[in-house]
Amino acid sequence: MPRTFSLVLNSSNVVANSNNSQYQYNFIGGNFTCKNGSISLSSATIPYSWFNISPQWNNQLVRFSYTVSGSITTLSNWTIPTGFYSTSDLNNYLILQMQNLNYYLINTSGQYVFYASLTTNQQLYANQLVLTTMPAASNFTYNSGTGIWTGNAGTAWASWTTPVGFPGFPTVATTPGIFFPATASVASVLGFTTGITYGNSTSNVSQTSQVTPVATPVNSLILLCNLVNNRVTVPSNILDSIPIESTTFGANLIFSPSFQRWVSVQDGTYNTLNIQICDDNLIPIQAQDPHLLITLVLQCD
Repeated sequence: MPRTFSLVLNSSNVVANSNNSQYQYNFIGGNFTCKNGSISLSSATIPYSWFNISPQWNNQLVRFSYTVSGSITTLSNWTIPTGFYSTSDLNNYLILQMQNLNYYLINTSGQYVFYASLTTNQQLYANQLVLTTMPAASNFTYNSGTGIWTGNAGTAWASWTTPVGFPGFPTVATTPGIFFPATASVASVLGFTTGITYGNSTSNVSQTSQVTPVATPVNSLILLCNLVNNRVTVPSNILDSIPIESTTFGANLIFSPSFQRWVSVQDGTYNTLNIQICDDNLIPIQAQDPHLLITLVLQCD
């Protein structure tokens, strides 16, 4: 008759400096002998706390440029702060950067008008980059007393003003430019091709992302266990996988299989049981929150 044991791992089992991806259970007495054993993941509650933009995924950079007079001003790469971002969040980041550059106009209602935006195109399972032309200097008159450009009377820009610190208008109406470097850029998250500049054009640009956006680099979790002897997989210590499904960032990922999925345990004597949480490419996750709960069922002769 096999012996059955329930093991529970929580935040007290997290291994230091493992980015909350490795947990260790110490057997009472320092050793545990198992023969003809099997193990199963009974349940798991794991906070969805790993980022989609971080140095781990190499996807933080974007470059922005605009035209003043006839010259294109290219800015240094922006490094998007590590975090979890939707397309809407990245659009807000873009707007914030343009606001910091004073690269916008103020309409007659006092609203800030920006000339670049990112949106989600749900019908095409893509993202959309929209770049519109900043009007030319000939549409405005500069007031040296106030330091403000004001739209010329009789034009579509009459009464529009520029913010203090505005970098200047182009000689010909021109869009800003967006460039995704070939390495370390956010292009894969949004689905755009690297190494080319979108915009810096004299006509409006509406560009659909060319490849499938990778909104998050982690689509499911794979659990590895040092006790497991899974001879039909590589690596051979795969215990189970946990789908993320519709769980949102910041919520708990709850996994409770409808039946026990037993995996063989290598015969031997063990001091510890170790669980490593990886993404679907077997890369250890970098979680922010260690407060999970994993329940395992272990059977041995």
